[in-house]
Amino acid sequence: DENAWVRRAAVYALGQSGDESLLPLFQKALADENYGVRRAAVIAIGSTRSAKAGPSIVAALKDEDYVVRELAAIAIAMRGMKEHVPELIALLDDGSRRVRRTAARALGSLGDKSALAPLRKIMKDIADDKAKTPDESGIQARLEKKGTYPYGFIHFPELIDRFSADSGIELRINDEVLYGIYVNAQDPDNLDSVKIKFYHTPTGEALKKIAGSTGSYYYIESGTVNIASKSYVNFDTDLEFEAAAALYLLGDKSWEKSISRYRNVKIYRQRVKALLR
Repeated sequence: DENAWVRRAAVYALGQSGDESLLPLFQKALADENYGVRRAAVIAIGSTRSAKAGPSIVAALKDEDYVVRELAAIAIAMRGMKEHVPELIALLDDGSRRVRRTAARALGSLGDKSALAPLRKIMKDIADDKAKTPDESGIQARLEKKGTYPYGFIHFPELIDRFSADSGIELRINDEVLYGIYVNAQDPDNLDSVKIKFYHTPTGEALKKIAGSTGSYYYIESGTVNIASKSYVNFDTDLEFEAAAALYLLGDKSWEKSISRYRNVKIYRQRVKALLR
């Protein structure tokens, strides 16, 4: 289909089946020009559990979209692909803090001690304030720019295009949010049936309205604005915590104090308890 929204929804829906016979279709989708189709594809490929899926998952570690890289790292960890620990170690130097965090967690779960030195370097960089923290202030400033949203309702696909044009920032949407929009749409087969009302709204306020109307939240990462399901907040953890937890799992118990500092933070509580029991 020429419509990327439709392609993405189709791959996401088919991926829920875990049908290995669909692997060639998902692998083709992984080369799609649209970031969303590729996100859906890497999830679908990982869900097949096919041994033939490995090369595609590893290739996705180099995708330009940071969420695709994150999803590929998660798939490698879930499938126990220890032979690809070097590729995960390379991701510890990724430009995205979220990718580095996910790679650290994946390395901890795989249990390969060759990751100890790179993880210690991450912790030293954090202590020395040398960890990569891209300046996103310019993006935040552009979000305050006056938009061109007229009085009335705007169809969802047009709204995404308008937001990107008005702010000069690409707006990317996670699969769970998009799936929820489809399910709750007046016409589930047509995103144009989803409309949001505006009244000469500044871009930043428009973004809050988009997130609020879809039951989600937004964050800035790697030069893009991303809308994610609120359930993702529980997994939106700190690089420092994930690196310390990975080191602890790999046998370096000297990081217990670093992990303990997160004990009273809600999203970490259960993991800290499980780690330090």
